[in-house]
Amino acid sequence: MHFIKISFLIVSAAFLFPSAKAAAAEDNPHYLALVLGPARSGTSTIARAVNACGYAFTPKVLEQQEQISKGEETARPRLNPKGTFEDGLFLKIGEQFLNRTQGNTNPLSLTHPLAKKGRINIGIFFNKIFSEDTTHIVLKHPGLSMHASVLEDRAQQEDVGAQHLNIQFLYIIALRNPVDTALSMFSAYHERSPNISVEGMLAAWQENLTAALQTTEGKRRFFIKYEDVMENTDETLSKLSTFLGTPLTEPALAAFKEEFLTESLRHGRTPFTEIPSGHSLTADQLALRDRLETLYGAQST
Repeated sequence: MHFIKISFLIVSAAFLFPSAKAAAAEDNPHYLALVLGPARSGTSTIARAVNACGYAFTPKVLEQQEQISKGEETARPRLNPKGTFEDGLFLKIGEQFLNRTQGNTNPLSLTHPLAKKGRINIGIFFNKIFSEDTTHIVLKHPGLSMHASVLEDRAQQEDVGAQHLNIQFLYIIALRNPVDTALSMFSAYHERSPNISVEGMLAAWQENLTAALQTTEGKRRFFIKYEDVMENTDETLSKLSTFLGTPLTEPALAAFKEEFLTESLRHGRTPFTEIPSGHSLTADQLALRDRLETLYGAQST
């Protein structure tokens, strides 16, 4: 009889009070900063800026950086000599993370085998990149503009197994002059895709950032301009640090400047709202650019 009473009390307590592990998760959340924006818009530089503000890279990114530092050419991306800062594991199972099949932009049903596998892999990934000592992580990839919300949704599902981490999502949206971005994309990709055009790359810029705005609507987001990172580094990274809630130390700031404020990496920096001579934007692209400028200005007031 005593055993039954004791068992009843233990079961009752489990319902009335959260477990120590769950309580600890509530008190000690984990933070995932997602860098959004089209390719060639400075997302790698901005991901490194987030890192300078105290957010760690994932183990796979650190592995890539170590290979680059050793001069291993296989790890050195041609377009990003300092590294892409993209996680190889995330890229490998990205289609499952984003709940998509290759070449298909329609969401999979939750009962689809790939969707189920994707949720499992999300849980594995989250639990792999976070630890007791690593509570702030930065992740970037151009596809996040379209599908970052899938990651946030999956993090809350029971079969993912990451709820105990209590992951808080923050969104950093990279802005760069649309024509500069399109010209950089064209220069980077036209050899392997000779049919692309600058106009097509401008359309890609528009699609990516339109999706980013929809993905982050009503969520904690911060707009940051590539041009500001390059031209006004101290103030820009200080504001980023305030948004992220982590300190920007003098050594970290100095290391970032030494790494990225070199002429070879200081690409076209046309002010965001200017249109370089010989180029034009459609009415929709102008409207998007102006909306982004308004949102960017509003966060500074």
